[in-house]
Parts: sequence; C-alpha cells; structure tokens
Amino acid sequence: MFTNYFKADLFRAKKMKSPYILVAVLLALVLFSSLALLKFNLGAMGIDMEQFEEMTSNAANFDGLQDSFDINIDVNAGVEGENVEVPSLSKLLDKGMYYYDDIPTIFNAQIRESNAPLILAIFIALFVGDAYSLGLNKNIISGTKRRSQVVLSRFLVVALATFVVHVLLYLFTLLSAALMAESVKLAFSVDFFVYFLLSWMLSCTFGFLVAGIATITRSKVASVVTGVLLSMGFLTLILSIVDHLLVKNCGLPESMKISNYTIVQNTTMLSVGASSGDIIRVICVCVIYSALAVGISCLVSKKRDIA
Repeated sequence: MFTNYFKADLFRAKKMKSPYILVAVLLALVLFSSLALLKFNLGAMGIDMEQFEEMTSNAANFDGLQDSFDINIDVNAGVEGENVEVPSLSKLLDKGMYYYDDIPTIFNAQIRESNAPLILAIFIALFVGDAYSLGLNKNIISGTKRRSQVVLSRFLVVALATFVVHVLLYLFTLLSAALMAESVKLAFSVDFFVYFLLSWMLSCTFGFLVAGIATITRSKVASVVTGVLLSMGFLTLILSIVDHLLVKNCGLPESMKISNYTIVQNTTMLSVGASSGDIIRVICVCVIYSALAVGISCLVSKKRDIA
C-alpha cells in the first residue's frame, strides 16, 4: 500500500504547474545572486573578502547585523565634508568576490543566499496543503487503517523534491559560473561530496518542517507564510537576539547559543571542509528536527477529526 500512496503523491506532484514555474524562478534567483557574487566588485566600495565572508556566514543572526552596521560605518567614515568619489558602473560590475573561485566555493555561497529553501517552502506548502484543501486526504485516509503510511509517502516525495532542487541549484551554479566567472573549476573532492550531502540533509530537514506545519495546520497559506519566514531566517534572528541578551546579561557561553542549532544558521555556517564538530552538529540537528516533524505529523494524522 505504501508504494501505491507514494506513486499517487509523486504523480500528483508531477501534474502540478507550480514546480515548473518555481524552477524558472530559482534559475532567475541564482543568476541574480551570481551577478552579485561573481561580478559585483565590493572592493570598489571598500569591503574586502574577509568582511564579506563574516557577514554572509552570520547573515541570519544578530551578530551578522552588527557586522554589517560596523562595516557600513567603516566604509562611510570621514564622508562628511569631503568629496567622495562614487565608483562607476564599470568598476562595480567588474570582478566580484568569487570571480576566481572554484565551483564548490561558489556553490557554498549560493546555498547561503537561501534561494532554494524559499522555493521549497512554497512548493511543499502547496503540495501538502492541496491534499487537505481538495479533500484528497479525507478520501484516502478513510479507506485505510494505516494513516501514517499516507503521511510518510508525502514526506518521501518531499525528500525527493529537495534532492532534485539541490541538484538543480548545483547545475544552475555551473551555468552562472560559465557565464560570469573566470572559468569553471569543478574541483571535485571528498570534502565537497560530504558538504553536498550535509547541505542536502539540511534542505531536506527544512522541507520536512514545512510539510509538518502544513499537515498540522491543514492550511496552504499558513504553511507558505511560515515556510517563507523560516527560509529568510526570521526565527534564527529572533533566537540570536535572545542569545545576545543571555550572553551579555547572564554569561551564557558562546558554544551554548540556541541559534547555533537552527537549520538556517547551520546552513550558513556549514562550509566545504567542515570540521568533525560541525558535521556532528549538522547531523544531530537534521535527525532531531526530522524526527519531530515526521513523528508529530503521523500522530496528528491518526486523529479522525482532522483527517
């Protein structure tokens, strides 16, 4: 029966129009991000690579906002009363921070841009939400005693969708590098394959969370809004503010920050050649969040009144 449920959900996902539109949107977002990463010369504005890496690795937390504010002050220091030369468009669109880098480094920068989670949040919310809004879930569950299999089949489709999007993101990164970078340097290595797997696990876990929210709320709107907010790092930002207050006022150790254990923060912190500690933390985060999302969804599906 599980195989039949999976085939039915997979067929329904293929028949939806939104995946093809969202893939086109993902391509546009990747090309736009690549323009900023590969062609936009931040050096002309007084920002070096070290400052840029520090900002992007902490993009979704309070420390990242502080770094951006401090860098903005440094760049504009001494502006008052002076004639400041504004960089021309030709200098700004020249050679970006990642112009000379290899594909794994550019791919890591693209993942930090959070384009894929945004696309996944919309698709998964629509895919799971349709089962409730169209009455499909009630018809299917009423004919089976193993309701958890229906939920698990959808989560398997979600996992497959996240993998497809991850592969597409890599292919779009190759395309953007071919168009805008100095050259396409594949630089395959064991570290990159480990990074690819871990980053997909984080993406898959994020998809499970959105699917779980859609299953619990039975609302496409609620799950889309929540998924988009999560992909943009709003939860991580709120937790990082709490962490900042706890560190400042209560002496909380830096290693115990709550925001370090969110999916978005781990996605931005993870890099090619990550340490064993980072790898273990990512795996634990993925296992815990995935188990909670799947487990709660299965428990909710067993209640007849919300079938």
